[in-house]
Amino acid sequence: MKQPLKQIINIFLTLFILIFFFSSCQKKEVYPIIPEIELKDFIVKQNTDTLDSCIVFHISFKDGDGDIGFPDNDTANKSIHVYYYKKINGVFKLKVKPEDLFNFDVKIPMILPTGVKRAIKGDIEYSIDTYLDLPIVSKYDTVYFAFTLVDRVLNISNMIETPQIVLKREKK
Repeated sequence: MKQPLKQIINIFLTLFILIFFFSSCQKKEVYPIIPEIELKDFIVKQNTDTLDSCIVFHISFKDGDGDIGFPDNDTANKSIHVYYYKKINGVFKLKVKPEDLFNFDVKIPMILPTGVKRAIKGDIEYSIDTYLDLPIVSKYDTVYFAFTLVDRVLNISNMIETPQIVLKREKK
């Protein structure tokens, strides 16, 4: 009876050591201090007249030091820079960029990670009202957007671009 009990204790002790060893060896997620973004998807929403009225973008981000977003009292800096391109005579032209007085840039509220590990990742939902924000020129407009994310020390992420988006602007 003593021998099976000793074997059971040894098995549990071995399992405990293995679990402890493997759990302590798990990699902590480490991201670069310059933000990284990726376009997950986008949705073109239609109004009751079945015209394209809004584009909603879903963007994921990672940041190694967690310094995403700006304080409420910071009126100079924006977190997401948006570049708007429109096809004119078969060629895409940059129509709106962050340096323009009228632009699509937005500020993300300040994110303050706690603890020693400050790396963060998350998702951003960003939308543009195609009727209020994008001038209507023709029945269909072909556009695309590019985005960057800026952190509090002004590191600029990689730039991501959408595919071409054809917007239905008028009823047939």
